[in-house]
Amino acid sequence: QIRTGVWAGALTCIAPVTSQWFVGGAADITSKGTLTLVNSGLGKALVKVTVFTENGAQADQVFSVKANSYLSMQLASLAPGSKSLAIHVVPQTGRVNAFLTDERGRGLQALGGDTVNSGVEPAKEVVIPAIPQQTGRNSSMPHTLRVLIPGDVGSQINVVINSTDGTFSPTGIDGAMIPAGKVVDIPLDVVMPSGKFALHITAERPIVAAVFTRTNSLGKSDFLWSTSVPPLTLGTYSITGLAPLLVFTGEQIAVDIDTTSINGSRQSVRVNGDQIATLQLSDRIRTFTITKVGTKVTGAALITSKSGFGYAPLVTGSALTRTSIPRSNIRVLIP
Repeated sequence: QIRTGVWAGALTCIAPVTSQWFVGGAADITSKGTLTLVNSGLGKALVKVTVFTENGAQADQVFSVKANSYLSMQLASLAPGSKSLAIHVVPQTGRVNAFLTDERGRGLQALGGDTVNSGVEPAKEVVIPAIPQQTGRNSSMPHTLRVLIPGDVGSQINVVINSTDGTFSPTGIDGAMIPAGKVVDIPLDVVMPSGKFALHITAERPIVAAVFTRTNSLGKSDFLWSTSVPPLTLGTYSITGLAPLLVFTGEQIAVDIDTTSINGSRQSVRVNGDQIATLQLSDRIRTFTITKVGTKVTGAALITSKSGFGYAPLVTGSALTRTSIPRSNIRVLIP
């Protein structure tokens, strides 16, 4: 998704699901972001939305979405004045997808924007595989780690950074105590000459997390949300014209990929590495298919455009299912 010359964001298309966690966004005076609920079903849908802020959980709100339509709400109306948001969307009825757009501005000045992908369900182990790093001569673009423990008991978190520059625990974050029910933003002051890194977070209580990254494109301020992803599975992704940089992380990375170009030619590639590995695809690749993957390997795509940067988790949007052929007899028509 692109707002030409202002910001860009990327999403992985997924089928309607029963629960979505969004870690990202703001509802303060700079916020122009929205939460959109899409009902693709043939009946009315009821959707429960729970908003967590730096002050704790807000009261649950239930929204009604008409059949085959959508409802878009300003983030500033969900939790007015809040600087740090995490949102849990749970459809009670209907086939529903939710989409979060974080756009910010101050008066007529645009401060950037991004589409926030939904992350994994709360877990004691969370992996964010692709965090970009832009560096200059004397400075680097900053990062912020956003963490929420949605339960009733807080926990200490342990954080490990994986990159081609090494593996280490960042000071000021590793061992931090996170209170229950409150969204916590922690500055992540790291400089990675390699230009990208992965974050591995563990805790005694289930958590959700994401990383906010400031970026700069052609002298224009923008930002990016890197979200958590589940272990990589087999699947096919359509990427015509996007030229993504695929980033994989894991203890022993072994991923087999088949690519198909826009002229129909095919090529097989194997990605190997320790802790982190990358693969740059060209804009002439139409689709790529993950045919084999090692255990506990996760991945995401970083996309660059003239309007900004995008992040897309490598998760399968849908899965083939099999069902038995229904059998019927004359009693179906004549009881």
